[in-house]
Amino acid sequence: MVATEKFEHVVAELESTLAREKRAQELLNEQSTKLAEVKRQLEKVCRENSQRESELSDSVAVSDYTFDKLQMISSLC
Repeated sequence: MVATEKFEHVVAELESTLAREKRAQELLNEQSTKLAEVKRQLEKVCRENSQRESELSDSVAVSDYTFDKLQMISSLC
């Protein structure tokens, strides 16, 4: 009789442990999904910032060129 009760107790403990492990795996999967989404968002922001920096650099170069030409023209007058 004691052996049966002990067996049932061990089975119950194993089932409880399995349920905790399944929940832990679910949480890890959720975190992995969220992390992947954050990574995608970060990569998008980085690409957008890189594009803005490139456009700004181009604008500065054009402004410098224009300023130099205006100085050259004004020196002729």
